[in-house]
Amino acid sequence: SADMEKPNFAVTFGIEKIQNLQGKSLSPNSPVAVVTGIGNPKRFALDIESFGLQIQKCVFLTDHSKAYARVLRAELDGDLPIVLSEKDAARLSAREKENPALYIAKERVQINSALLDYLKAADGGAAKNPPSTL
Repeated sequence: SADMEKPNFAVTFGIEKIQNLQGKSLSPNSPVAVVTGIGNPKRFALDIESFGLQIQKCVFLTDHSKAYARVLRAELDGDLPIVLSEKDAARLSAREKENPALYIAKERVQINSALLDYLKAADGGAAKNPPSTL
């Protein structure tokens, strides 16, 4: 029997934009601090660097850290703009998020056409019978 070629499914993550709530973006190569408490903080930091910002300081807390808001407030005493994830921002009060020194990184997920075509063809059945490459 002929070997069937497995489709190449790919999912990639990246940052679409980084802005504060006033709508201001940072210039390329701007120095920033990253304060995050998510599951994969190193990937998040790499995504920020790939976006074009220069990380001067990283503060990685554990995922779902109860100390996040307190640690973030302490970092706001510094002079660097702070980049955080949308998940981190969701833990803050509306007033805290309005601080113009806080920049929220909006992430995007991209799936390649092979996976998109598979999901469309499966019409919701892909979850019940996923290919071994997924």
